Parts: sequence; structure tokens; C-alpha cells
Amino acid sequence: MPENRFGSDRWEYPTYYTAMSYTLSPEPEERITVSDCEDGEKPKEKRPYSDLFDPVTTSSVACIGGADGPTSIVFGGSKQGMLYVACSALHFEPVKDIEWRITFHEKYFKDCSTALI
Repeated sequence: MPENRFGSDRWEYPTYYTAMSYTLSPEPEERITVSDCEDGEKPKEKRPYSDLFDPVTTSSVACIGGADGPTSIVFGGSKQGMLYVACSALHFEPVKDIEWRITFHEKYFKDCSTALI
């Protein structure tokens, strides 16, 4: 990932991650996600804080994720199963050993739609 990808001259962001593709067979009935067990590294400040209205970051950058954690990307379908992709947390240097967490999501209630007034 290019270093200037985020367009900031004040912060240096981690740019290294590991992408893993996998298939599931048979295709599960419930949702399954795969995520990195480690948190990503936080951005490093390149120049000192000088402007009171300059944006400030307090959290790390995620490569792929939703509001409550990483999300899988699904590519097409075939007789061999669908191809999924999971990305590790971002780091400043390459990481060789990633510990992946598999989460099995259980659906407790049926889908429903409700009109809000």
C-alpha cells in the first residue's frame, strides 16, 4: 500500500498487511468471519502538533472492517465454493506469523422490517 495513500503530511500510517483467501466447503448456513487476533499499529506523528484546529487521530487504521470488526469479501461462486478474503491488521513492517481468529455468528432472530415514524 503506498505510504501517501492517506494524504497526510503530519502522520505516517502503517502500510503492511497480509491478505489471505480461503474457501469453505460445504458452504455454512450461518455467517463466519476471519480476522487478525492482533490490533494494528497506530499512526506515528511526523511533525509536531502546531495548529489547534489540526485533525488529531487517536485510533489505529483498519484495512477492512465494519462498525464492529473485520468483514469478509466474497468473490463469485463455483462448484468448488466461494472465495473469501481476509486482511490482517496494518503494521509498519511486514509480519510473518499472523494468528487468525474464526468467528461463527449465530442468528437468534429472523429478519424483519419495521417502519420508523
